[in-house]
Amino acid sequence: MNISKAFICASGITIEKGISDYNLDEANTRKKIIELSKEVYVAADSTKFGKDVTIGIASLDKIDYIITDHHLHKDFINTYKETNTNLIIP
Repeated sequence: MNISKAFICASGITIEKGISDYNLDEANTRKKIIELSKEVYVAADSTKFGKDVTIGIASLDKIDYIITDHHLHKDFINTYKETNTNLIIP
């Protein structure tokens, strides 16, 4: 498969561990999608930030964009400016 842009979700997002989820099968599928994609977008609401849940999916250096809501705390916004992952906040 050749994937130009992948849109996935995550249950947890941290600077240290990247994105994570609870379901092993879904996490493995997302890992493979990330591996095959040229650009990776993660859609996650602001409550997912600061959480590292059961199964690690990918570090932030593999994620190009995170799309989230406008409720994201300013501390997270400032911290993510130090990474190569771009935040998209409507």
